[in-house]
Amino acid sequence: MIYARFKDKKDIEKLRVTPLSDNIRSDQYFYEILVFTGRRSNAGTKSKIQFILSGTNDETNVRTFSDAYRKIFQRGGIDAFIMGVPKSLGLLNYIRIWHDNSGKGSSTSWYLKYIIVRDLRTMENFHFISQQWFAVEKDDGLIERIIPVASEIEKRKFSHVLSKKAYHSISDNHLWFSIFSRPASNKFTRVQRCTCCFVLLFTSMLLNIMYYDLSTEAKSSKKTHGSILSIGPLHITPEQIGIGIMVELLSLIPSLLIVQFFRRIRTRQQISAIYKTLYTIKPFLQISALFFAYCIRTSYEDEEANEYIDDNGIDLNNNKDYLHSIEYDSLYNFQSRKPANRLNENELANARQYRLKEIQMWSIIREFFIYLTFLTLICIIAYSNRDYNSFLQVHHLRKYFLNSRQINYDYTKISTINEYWKWLENSFVSNLRAQQWYNDDTLRNLNGYINDKSNRIIGWSIMRQLRVKTNLCSDQRIISKCKKDYSLFDEEKRLFQPGWINQISIEIEYSSSILKAFKYTTSDKLDTYIYIGQHETYSGGGYIYEFRGRLLDLKSNLSKLHQLEWIDDKTRAIFIQLTLYNPNVQLFTSATFLVEFLSTSSISPTVRFEPLNFYVFTSVLQLVCTILYIIFIIYFIIIEIRLLFQLKLNYFCQFRSLIELGIIVCSLGNVVVYLWRFQECKRISRLFKETNGYVYINLEFAVYVNDLLTFFLSFCCFFGTIKFIHLFRFNRRLSLFTETLRYARRELISFSIMFSIVFMSFLSLFYLLFVSRISSCSSLLSSAQMLCEMTLMKFDTSELIGADVVIGPLCFSIFILLVVFVCLSMFISIINDSFRYARENQIQDQDILSFMLNNLLHWIGIKMSSRSQIAEEQDSRMRSQYFDPIENFPDRIDQLLEVITRLYINQKADLLRLQKAGV
Repeated sequence: MIYARFKDKKDIEKLRVTPLSDNIRSDQYFYEILVFTGRRSNAGTKSKIQFILSGTNDETNVRTFSDAYRKIFQRGGIDAFIMGVPKSLGLLNYIRIWHDNSGKGSSTSWYLKYIIVRDLRTMENFHFISQQWFAVEKDDGLIERIIPVASEIEKRKFSHVLSKKAYHSISDNHLWFSIFSRPASNKFTRVQRCTCCFVLLFTSMLLNIMYYDLSTEAKSSKKTHGSILSIGPLHITPEQIGIGIMVELLSLIPSLLIVQFFRRIRTRQQISAIYKTLYTIKPFLQISALFFAYCIRTSYEDEEANEYIDDNGIDLNNNKDYLHSIEYDSLYNFQSRKPANRLNENELANARQYRLKEIQMWSIIREFFIYLTFLTLICIIAYSNRDYNSFLQVHHLRKYFLNSRQINYDYTKISTINEYWKWLENSFVSNLRAQQWYNDDTLRNLNGYINDKSNRIIGWSIMRQLRVKTNLCSDQRIISKCKKDYSLFDEEKRLFQPGWINQISIEIEYSSSILKAFKYTTSDKLDTYIYIGQHETYSGGGYIYEFRGRLLDLKSNLSKLHQLEWIDDKTRAIFIQLTLYNPNVQLFTSATFLVEFLSTSSISPTVRFEPLNFYVFTSVLQLVCTILYIIFIIYFIIIEIRLLFQLKLNYFCQFRSLIELGIIVCSLGNVVVYLWRFQECKRISRLFKETNGYVYINLEFAVYVNDLLTFFLSFCCFFGTIKFIHLFRFNRRLSLFTETLRYARRELISFSIMFSIVFMSFLSLFYLLFVSRISSCSSLLSSAQMLCEMTLMKFDTSELIGADVVIGPLCFSIFILLVVFVCLSMFISIINDSFRYARENQIQDQDILSFMLNNLLHWIGIKMSSRSQIAEEQDSRMRSQYFDPIENFPDRIDQLLEVITRLYINQKADLLRLQKAGV
């Protein structure tokens, strides 16, 4: 309402009909001129607009549109002027109109829709339809046009009629939208329109309340919720839809009546007694309305009030009205006539060049800040996904479980099966249950916690064994017993009795935990997945032992499993998986201890801790950033689709386009995986809430999804940061960097092929020669890592000398000679040549930087141009556009001779035709 009142006051100022400042007292004939400015972006202008109006009897001098009391020619504005002339111009033929381009920035250009000139004596209207830009930087670049008077056919042209109807439909016909776009000349004010909207809203609310009191079906539907549509906390029933439609129909009639009352109301000459009385008791009416609303609200429960609000949201869009005529008061202002200011060709070219630089400057600034905002959103989302406490949590758990300071129970130094059992029975199990405090105080409210008293086990932990089948030796005639590496196809899945016995029944009684440890369980029942270890890839099934019960029971069961040789020569991997929750930092942690038993009888222990934060949108900032991030992605997708249609296949040849595609693909992946992780978090949270944390919850799948999200977020930040190279393309050094890479593209591709061949040959050489002698050459990947270190001259040659005194130094010397001295020198030469060529042929786009810097200094007031400097700049621009007539004299002579020759030939041909005709 405050906004509507403020805009109404501004509209009153726009209703002014301004007499032209160059009118003369002796003028006897008057015309009213209505100028319609378009609603396009930057359609308004602050330049001085002048015109010449021509008719059958006479034409005017150069006349100027001006108003000393208000702004004219604003975007979407209608400006009325009174022009006086000595006598009638007759039937109008055309209007010549132009501006002097004196505005600043975007206010120099002007979009003229049309002009209506009305003869105030005969009341005849003349339409001049333009629908064109008067701008040096748009369309044809003209700022002066001759617009002929429109015929009846042109006035009925579809494009012209559609433009007028669309404008009036949006600005005046729709009740809600017209609050913001109401024509200034309409009597139906914004305050009155806003009042009608509130009346419609409050009438609908009142009718909803009344309908709830009378309807019993709606009340019963709220209790049963039969056939409802649920969207989050919003529940919509068929009864509510019916209530909404009924309320709209009942509230539409009084609303339309009120709208028509306001449209047909006339201005009062004096205030009536009834109006004074109503104005006096207005506070009492407001208090009564508030009291009535409060009483109605307290009669409903919270759930009923929420459904009442849902019904009010069902609305029909039938609030449309029509435009009234414009009113004005004629005023006269007599001022001195000012000379016309029309730009010549050189000034127009200078203005166009300056304006294009200005547009480029604002385009760069806008692009920079838009992308800086987008990159900030990416960083906020990415870094909020990684908690600083994650490192502290993992660091604590590694020291707590691995016992790296204790020589006897160091998990990382396990090399035999007995050492593994010793760590399992004495260290791991003791840490798995919370024990008494250091002063022998009893534990309180720590049921389910591990011994650090900070992390709680979700459910229980499990130990899973993977085995291989027996009799897998390739030739058992030579050796009857052998060990084979693990394979998904050779995995043992049979059911055994304790001690890996195939008998159906046994004499000794064992607990259910021991019996289950010798029976294979599939991955579907365990909710586990394939795991990639250091040496092999393992399935999700296995023989399971669950760490359930008291500490004494756990130690007893582990001792029994040790006696039954649960881990033997057929064992290839032991997994210990547990899920922890630290309520102090609100972090879940998935812990996986893997011990791989290789066919060489060696043991390779590894451990992995994965902290997860399932609490998303913990602040309003995260939610707002996520919504804005999605909006930016949609915006970038639209821009890139338009560029793809414009450039077609050339789009994929640009470095910037590839970066944009990387950002879009990673961002879309972020959205999909984010929703995927959100669903997984909801499932885990629901299971945790239902069981109070007393059931085993495997976070392995959640870890995979979280790693995938981290992957997309990381690459999105990477591509987003790389794009800043394009944004700083006008910086000389950065542009040299990108141009150097562009010129060296083909040479670098050829060099990469050659270097790859050389590198692969040395990789094969070092791997085959030293695979059994040097740990750095134990695999192809580690060998490649060693060669990269040698290329950077960061390698210790003592290992090669120790492996072989002759072959080691010889291979190293050959590698240094070919790769470091030859290949790297070639690479540096390619870069140097491309850099020199790029510097010599650098595109001179640095003027825009100096232009931006000068404008910045002018804006902040550090640099102020004097009149002499402005005049000197104008002279330099004029000289740049100046053509010396002496230099152009030979060309002009050639053109003259060509014209004379053409005339002579034409005359001779005419004489020949006349002679043949006998004339």
